Amino acid sequence: MKSAGVGRNITVWCLSLFFVAALFCALPETGALGQEMPSSVKVHTPGPSILSLAFEIAREEGFYQHEGVGVELVTMATGAGVQALIAGSVDASQILGLTLRAAINRGAALKIVMVFNDRPTYRLMARKDITSFADLKGKIVASSSPGASADALLQRLLEKRGLIPRKDLTIVYIGSSNITHRALVGGSVAAAVLVPPLDALAKESGFRELADFAKEDLGPFIGGGVSVSDKFLRERPDVMARFLRATWRALRVIKTNRKLSVAILSKFMNLPTDVAEKIYDGSVSAFTDYGFGSEEWQSRLLEFEVGRTDKALVQKTFDFSVVRKLK
Repeated sequence: MKSAGVGRNITVWCLSLFFVAALFCALPETGALGQEMPSSVKVHTPGPSILSLAFEIAREEGFYQHEGVGVELVTMATGAGVQALIAGSVDASQILGLTLRAAINRGAALKIVMVFNDRPTYRLMARKDITSFADLKGKIVASSSPGASADALLQRLLEKRGLIPRKDLTIVYIGSSNITHRALVGGSVAAAVLVPPLDALAKESGFRELADFAKEDLGPFIGGGVSVSDKFLRERPDVMARFLRATWRALRVIKTNRKLSVAILSKFMNLPTDVAEKIYDGSVSAFTDYGFGSEEWQSRLLEFEVGRTDKALVQKTFDFSVVRKLK
């Protein structure tokens, strides 16, 4: 009787091992028991735009797959995305602008590791009856959020054209470019700062381009690209390097392959080809050739926007060690 009981126990134990093994074999490749595999990368983006095109090209053309990394794009507002990067909820962000650098200056352990564009892609779009900057007096202009790069450039532009922000006109902060576009089209604001493709869509709807920020002398600038947490840099350097290599290849496609770039832009943003062509042609010159800026450019940027610069601050803000090797 005793040996029969032992036999039954052994049988139950073997069956338990079988089911445990089967459970682990059935787990998805993205992770065991809900945890992500080390080769997965979560990337924050404020939403589809010309500045997220590199990520889409890298996915569409299999660059990430070739490097053995899985990339998930997570859409959040700029401020929320930077907070998620600080908290470790995402590994990387498209944001490089003043919101991110303000966090770095306050002690956040973040780094800028690739630059997509060192010239702004913003445009100030206005109603048909607004034919000059003087016509903005007493009007409402929509911007993204206080302290963001787009808002800083808007205020520089207004001052350059002889207007005092908040005195000569009202600036309202209503979030992403999608929302500011809706406010402009809906008639609740006289003008709005928009990014591609929304500036092109506004122009198609009859709105006027008052200014192309890239053509204005508004000082050194940094736009979209890749920022990461120091934790990601420190704990998964190989994954980060493979992710950056794939994204860098996509940036080179943007700079050298108009046909492919337009096709993917049209596809992922659901745009007619002619509109995608206008967006690409109006934006491609703002993109960097190889994804990084010189040390002199880094210093000038920080001096202009932060008011100071030194070697420690540059090293705290930038780390182009991976992309420099890819040139």
